[in-house]
Amino acid sequence: MLKKFVLLIFAFLLTGAASCSSGGSAPADSGEAGAPTTEPTQPSPTTEPKSSPKPSPEPKKPVNVGTFTVHPAEPLLSAGKRRSMILGAWPDGSIGAVGGSDGIVTMYASRGWDFLRTWGRLEEPGTNMLAPPMKDKKAEFEYMAGGPVYKLEDGGLLLAYHTEYHLDSYYIYFSAIGLAVSYDDGRSFTDLGLVLTTGLDKDKWLDWGYDFEKYPTLRHVDMRGAPIAISDGFLYIYFTDIFFNGDELSGTNMAVARASLEEITEAAKSGETPVMKKYYMGAWEEPGLGGVSSELFGPEMIGAYGGAWWYDVSFNTHLNKYLMIYSSAIVADICVTVSEDGLVWEPPLRLVHEPNEQIYVSIIGEHGNADRVSGKSFYVYYTDSVMGGFERWDDAELHRRLIEIN
Repeated sequence: MLKKFVLLIFAFLLTGAASCSSGGSAPADSGEAGAPTTEPTQPSPTTEPKSSPKPSPEPKKPVNVGTFTVHPAEPLLSAGKRRSMILGAWPDGSIGAVGGSDGIVTMYASRGWDFLRTWGRLEEPGTNMLAPPMKDKKAEFEYMAGGPVYKLEDGGLLLAYHTEYHLDSYYIYFSAIGLAVSYDDGRSFTDLGLVLTTGLDKDKWLDWGYDFEKYPTLRHVDMRGAPIAISDGFLYIYFTDIFFNGDELSGTNMAVARASLEEITEAAKSGETPVMKKYYMGAWEEPGLGGVSSELFGPEMIGAYGGAWWYDVSFNTHLNKYLMIYSSAIVADICVTVSEDGLVWEPPLRLVHEPNEQIYVSIIGEHGNADRVSGKSFYVYYTDSVMGGFERWDDAELHRRLIEIN
């Protein structure tokens, strides 16, 4: 019975139907701490999750949640303005941001059909744009979303991207994670190739070789936005995994892989594909391409409210811990969790509890996030949509919130 319950929870998470558990003080826009204002419902397995209605009013002043102070939402880009600027579905994924000495921040994110390099002030994103070419593509995909960035010691700008193969339409997709590098300040990138795939056989999936009726979650094989963390000479990428354990579908809501920065830098110089290893059963030995992985989110993370749908990670210098901001999937709230080692994560706090879907969260400081570090205060950028799911771009706005650590 317990085994069946765990499998049900896992299937629920893979379709994006999960949220975070609550703790600490009352989250912004909520009533009683730790209690959802509505009963969450599971969406159809063939659609992305939509938020449940939560009629709590928007606060007009900061709210304390545990050790965090959450400031009111700042709308930055309306749906109408986004369309008039030809920004399309922007940002359709995680945002990489590089700050300049003049206060201008350059951002990297997908607009749906390609990815953009935009620049402007933090409060005016997308003011100027360029679609940087991707050179020496190792493979062709129907979709690519980049993505988190990291400034290498040799001056190169490393880009992590989420890419997708589609079957018939974008409603049925198989994602993977790759890396690219730029040596001209992000005006163009050279593809380094895929570094992470799920434990599923991609070619078998592309040939409709799996039973989609028996395993409906296989219609959306989503590894999420490839957030980067840096520690002790290694680059870590967090992702969602899925694989078969015998004849049973299994996987992880939150997994991690790594490669040494030295190896990545050398591979980038020569245009070769870096080799990443997934963390599994206490060791870094599983191949990034096709290997299995260990679950980092324990029962207290994937409990009554579920796990993470979209997430970003940084090392927080004020807490001296890894910090993860994530969007929960059932009710699309914004949550936070911290970790001493990037592997074991503490029970989360729900920072924001709103009626709308809040997704594509990105941690961005005053000088961007290309160092993958955050401090005593930082912004969380995210999309806010009433419609949510595959229809989010009909009304999605770009918002941000200032988060302060007390």
